Amino acid sequence: MAYTEYPSKHLWKSRVDGSDALELTKGPAQQEQWSPDGKWIVFSDSVEIFRVAADGGAPQRVFPKTATPDGATENFPTYSADGKSIVFQWGWAENAPEGLYVADLETGRVTPMPGGKEFFNAKWSPDGRYLAANTYDQGLVIYSSATKEWRTLTKFDDEMGFYAWAPDSLGIYVTQPHMHPGMYRVSVPDGVRKRVSDIPDIPWWNDAFVSVTADGQPAIMANAGASQVYWLQWK
Repeated sequence: MAYTEYPSKHLWKSRVDGSDALELTKGPAQQEQWSPDGKWIVFSDSVEIFRVAADGGAPQRVFPKTATPDGATENFPTYSADGKSIVFQWGWAENAPEGLYVADLETGRVTPMPGGKEFFNAKWSPDGRYLAANTYDQGLVIYSSATKEWRTLTKFDDEMGFYAWAPDSLGIYVTQPHMHPGMYRVSVPDGVRKRVSDIPDIPWWNDAFVSVTADGQPAIMANAGASQVYWLQWK
């Protein structure tokens, strides 16, 4: 498994039981995702998108820095099922293009994701049939590789948290951190939503990151923060 270690925010990988841990970055990493062949991990350092070999090595940019508008950040990378491209988004700059973009990993060419201008935080399904994404009105949409069309899968009545695909591509696990807090499973492609568990009691400013184990069990990682109280005596 790959994970971000707190408080350093460095990227690590290990076996599920925590053994054979290997530090992969000396700088911050987030939004990490394995390549389909298990040889690479793509991530954002909150400014740029990189990939690093699963066995270790220097992180590499996945497309030329010149493709990114001045001041914009690169976020939420997701591998295509064939491992040849990633979908991502730019953000945090007045001149940053809206929506989703596709980066070809062989050529470094960046192009708009068809129909993806109004969406963010995209994730390809493991089988490559669908691309899921968030909408700004708390919806979850999917793009069909077969029809080349987007449609609404479900819509929440309050802020959504993070989400992850089930390994069989037949469902998406989503957290809702505030109103009606819990973990939900949304069936694909019919959009039927079912609450499956509680989620950890975490600070309101920090949603729960969602992933799914190889055997299909949803997992949550959350930075619960840390605080310390001191007593000072003036002399």
